Amino acid sequence: MRLLRDALSSRECNAGAVVAPCGFNDDAKRVAEEAGKPPVELVDGDRLTDLALQYGVGVRSEAIEAYSEDLDSVFAEEPLGS
Repeated sequence: MRLLRDALSSRECNAGAVVAPCGFNDDAKRVAEEAGKPPVELVDGDRLTDLALQYGVGVRSEAIEAYSEDLDSVFAEEPLGS
């Protein structure tokens, strides 16, 4: 993270981004937000999924039929239909 931030500064970049599906430790998060250097956006797996869904990249939408249980009617004290 430090190398990226230094490279961004030396190349006069405004910002950077790092994608890591496994996430980032606290030190990486702190370094990415240090004042006085170009910001680095950290994109973890959850954020990457959100972006893919938001922009429709690498995902598709399809309808599915879902069922849920209704155990109350199965174990009712009175027989059904009475």
